[in-house]
Amino acid sequence: MKMEVQWLQRLVVALSAGSWIVLASIEHTAMYWLGSLLAVIVMGVHGSNRSAKAFLIALCAFGWLLFTRTQSGFLMAGALLLASFSSRLSHIAAHVAQTFALTAVGMLLYEIGLISPEVNALSWKVTHWLTQMTGEPGVLGAAQSRLLLVLPPILYGLMYVGLFSIRGAALLMLLIISAATALLTQLGFWYGWMLLLAVLMGSVSSRSCSPSKLRIGLTSVIVAGVVVVNGVWLRGAWQQVSPIRVRILEGGLKTLSLPPPEPIRAPQDAQFGNLLQVLRLYGFEVYPVAEPMLEQVLPQTEVLVVINPTHELSARMQNAVERWVRSGGALLVLGDHTDIAGIMAPLNRLIHFTEIRFRFDSAIPQDRFWRWKNCLRGEWHPMFYGRTNADFGISVGASLEIGWRAQPLVTGEHAFSDWGRAWYGLSRLGDMTYNAGQERLGGLVLVAEQRCGKGVVQVWGDTSGFQDNSLTANHHYVAQLVATLAQRRTPTEARLLIATVTLLAATTIVVLLWGHPFTGVIALMVLVASVQGTGWLVQRFASSAVRIQQSDFALLDQSHGVLYPQEPHEKGLNTFCETALRAGMPLLSFNDFAFGIQLKPRWWIIHAPLVPYTPQEAARLEQYVRAGGNLMVVAGYPQGQNIKHLLQAFGMEVSSTPVGAAHNARIGIASVRLQVLHNHMAAVSEQEPTKTPAYDADVSFKESYALRGDPQTKPLVRCWGHVIAQYKRLGAGMVVLIGDNRFILDENLGQREERNEPTIRLLLAIMAEQLP
Repeated sequence: MKMEVQWLQRLVVALSAGSWIVLASIEHTAMYWLGSLLAVIVMGVHGSNRSAKAFLIALCAFGWLLFTRTQSGFLMAGALLLASFSSRLSHIAAHVAQTFALTAVGMLLYEIGLISPEVNALSWKVTHWLTQMTGEPGVLGAAQSRLLLVLPPILYGLMYVGLFSIRGAALLMLLIISAATALLTQLGFWYGWMLLLAVLMGSVSSRSCSPSKLRIGLTSVIVAGVVVVNGVWLRGAWQQVSPIRVRILEGGLKTLSLPPPEPIRAPQDAQFGNLLQVLRLYGFEVYPVAEPMLEQVLPQTEVLVVINPTHELSARMQNAVERWVRSGGALLVLGDHTDIAGIMAPLNRLIHFTEIRFRFDSAIPQDRFWRWKNCLRGEWHPMFYGRTNADFGISVGASLEIGWRAQPLVTGEHAFSDWGRAWYGLSRLGDMTYNAGQERLGGLVLVAEQRCGKGVVQVWGDTSGFQDNSLTANHHYVAQLVATLAQRRTPTEARLLIATVTLLAATTIVVLLWGHPFTGVIALMVLVASVQGTGWLVQRFASSAVRIQQSDFALLDQSHGVLYPQEPHEKGLNTFCETALRAGMPLLSFNDFAFGIQLKPRWWIIHAPLVPYTPQEAARLEQYVRAGGNLMVVAGYPQGQNIKHLLQAFGMEVSSTPVGAAHNARIGIASVRLQVLHNHMAAVSEQEPTKTPAYDADVSFKESYALRGDPQTKPLVRCWGHVIAQYKRLGAGMVVLIGDNRFILDENLGQREERNEPTIRLLLAIMAEQLP
């Protein structure tokens, strides 16, 4: 019976660790707590050191996998799990894991931003020294070093075989020193370390008993006190400033204006006009500012944005910016790769009072299309931790050199530093190939931040995520980021005070619950969850206030799936985003139908949905149109069933008759046709526009289908007797149906240097509501 219980116990522990590993691989945070719950149940039921060791090993397996996420990580995780079936191996594994136990409190303080500058102060030096010892300079950085994971097993292995012995206070000091070293190299994941610390508390005691009510009461009071102090601190750190005043410095390698309706040409410079529009939609007070006026406007500014400057600021302006930052301003600096157009010297001069510098390189991810999938990691920060490049929008930019006072926010783990070539044209790009031994591999800092006095400087090595087309997808993230810079003011004294309070509280809990591993696990889980939860609630409250406050934009509804994932590039919507800006409206994507409909945008765009619209959603969109909204549906017959209920509400239908590329497409409205084709035909007969032979097709299609509609529906474009685009006025709004999934893709509207002018002009006429 005892043997059966032991095997059952091992099975539960193995399942727990397996659950952690599987769900950690897809980064589902709720899974960590499920793993914790299962492990706590095991410890509660059996309550022995043996069960604690088994749980310890399961956490080790999870930790190895989480750290490495490689084939070797899976092998190590499997080896540690197998160790739970051997008393001898589990004894060694328990000692190995104890090395990391005390990093729980330190990692907690670091990851919530309480001691991160101080840790980085030593981390950079320690990691740099270790990197030099390994003979791999530049491979390991301040944000990435797993070298010491090998040292504790060797040390404890020697202890176990009896080569030397450390007991009592000396053992505790060794654990503290090794844990501090792990912290200084930024190793650790506090969910796991928190639980391992509880195991350490019980490992020195052979008895397992419940703590007294007095100890439990004191622990509860301590946890409650930390939550109150942390809440007060966070409330001050996230004080609202409304409206947030943002200034963007003019000049440099960029354009702050929107693309004009005419002429329709591909932009030549990086476009940032949409950044102003998006921030204004979210309620920010945003204006461009010329350099001569900079000193005058800084006192009335919360956030200053500087993008790709091509010349250095004057000494007077430079000093004014530094004084403003130290007095509480937030400076957001956006740069690009390989000193393109000579921007590196002005950028580094601007941030000379920090320990962040742009490097003469390009950070190249090791994936396709430079999407940074599974290639980067957001460090602990309210706006970076747990996020992906879907938010950041990073493409190809420079990596950053940071000193010990700076904090890395985004690091490229699977990427290399491609050194630039000064002679290679304006871009100065490198050869896009990794040269082993000459270029850095991994540990590239892509975004960094440094606190200076009462203010903060945040530096991005790439501007892609802030450019016009990127903001369609990450508009809310960018708005939150700017709001965070304006709100996140953490005076050094208050930050160190709360760090000290949290550290003392955790230490007191360790003393109170020494020898009670199960209760210690619960207490530390509550402490960490409370501190984390308080920050999450305050952050959520602050970020929820950052929401769209105007309706002059086009909403791209992605709540029903996305047929085209933007890869390859010709399947993207970049030119359609540009077209919306030509019409004076940012195009913003949303994944929440109910939330989006409340915003009452000027246009609601539905593009090839993968999930059917329900009758209730169709009814809400009908109300939206009747109240003055405009609806554009771009979908062919393959998606016909997904928009069936929606189109029925408007008396429309997509038939199964294919018209394809529609080589003889004709615009059926004379005034619109004249506007669309004024530069593409010798003459237009307004009396008989369909008989004008000057152009084979007025506008282009790729994969169109014939449409049907009730008598109130008007044809917009015909081809070979079939209607392939139509519209209908309904109430104060309008519905437009285009029977081609690919009509608004880059492959049809134009990409790179080409633009399909007639088709873009038709869309401009539609979005300007010029249809009769």
